[in-house]
Amino acid sequence: MPRAAYAKIPAELRPMETGDVDQVLEIESRVFSSPWSRASFERECVEEASSSWVLVVDGAVVGYAVSWIVCDEVHIGNIAVVPDMQGRGLGRLLMARLLEAGA
Repeated sequence: MPRAAYAKIPAELRPMETGDVDQVLEIESRVFSSPWSRASFERECVEEASSSWVLVVDGAVVGYAVSWIVCDEVHIGNIAVVPDMQGRGLGRLLMARLLEAGA
């Protein structure tokens, strides 16, 4: 995957893997008052209709996004960036990737 074009810091954008779930859950619990479960994220990593991505900076997952393609529409399930990395274009990059996946 190419480096983050929208981000103001170097970030790798790649498909989410089950090995990312611990870091994703940490972000999820920091950002949302009703976080998704481990099983939900693990399912999205293997679900064919799911488009799940992580952003990695210096080896750590700092953001993620999950969407589903339903007919000709992109349905956004979840998107988050670790609070201390917000405001740097990472969420915009994740959103752009979800929209590209639905094109």
